[in-house]
Amino acid sequence: MAISTPNGEKPRAKVSTRRATPDEIAKHRSYVERSTRLHEMQPELLLNYPNKLVALTENGTFLIADSMEELVAKIKELGENPAYAADIYLNTKPRLLIL
Repeated sequence: MAISTPNGEKPRAKVSTRRATPDEIAKHRSYVERSTRLHEMQPELLLNYPNKLVALTENGTFLIADSMEELVAKIKELGENPAYAADIYLNTKPRLLIL
């Protein structure tokens, strides 16, 4: 079944013309850098913190937790927004993904 508008036309995608602010761009770049750093450190982190969640916050604090709830609580204790923390789960038995 095809989706259509009341007049029978296909709906158009809404495109935002809003541009990101310099602060938003800086936050995104910082997140990407922290996320990349965690992935580069993953082999070493996996040896030291197996089956743990680790995060790098905006101010560079390194956190370790057993659950996402605990990790979020630790980030909030620092007065930071959990949405901006780069995190990774250090799984010792990852599932094989076949594409």
